[in-house]
Amino acid sequence: MPEDVARTESTATFDLDGILQLDRLRRASLANAEVATKNAEALEASNESVNALIECSKYQKVWMEVREDMLEQERQAHQIDNLWHRGLIVLGVAAAIL
Repeated sequence: MPEDVARTESTATFDLDGILQLDRLRRASLANAEVATKNAEALEASNESVNALIECSKYQKVWMEVREDMLEQERQAHQIDNLWHRGLIVLGVAAAIL
């Protein structure tokens, strides 16, 4: 911050160098505000992407659980089919022997 040349209770007076430094500070603060706004927007977009990925992973977990249940049902059905066919074979062999 530049040093003032004169000061009252409600005003400050600066020399030319002080005015130029104040102008540079104002421009830098405006540029910083613009950068901060763009960073905030980028962060918000990134957060939206992360939230979408989190939601996607939750649905993937649900889908995996459903698929696991379906595979278990298929295994049980296959085992019952195998037992049924073996039972028919045993009955056929028993009928042929008797």
